[in-house]
Amino acid sequence: MHECRRFEINDLGGTIPSEMSGLTALMHLYLNDNSLNGPISSELGGLIALVNLEMPNNLLTGTLPSELGRLGPLEDLCAQARRETLTIYWYDT
Repeated sequence: MHECRRFEINDLGGTIPSEMSGLTALMHLYLNDNSLNGPISSELGGLIALVNLEMPNNLLTGTLPSELGRLGPLEDLCAQARRETLTIYWYDT
């Protein structure tokens, strides 16, 4: 069974909770179209089964944590920002 969490268009604010890293069976995470802000937590690198991560149209800042680039199954990543404040670096492992 594919574990999926859909939080898009929920008017969520604040930072992405680092506690999400405990959801190690999570394969699909949709956080798009909210008001999430601040940096993306490196703790999301603990989502070892993650295949899809979508978080466009938020107010995220900083850089994409290198830990996300090390997630083996990750196929789709969308981190478009409303403002040009998110810098994405992809790391090959």
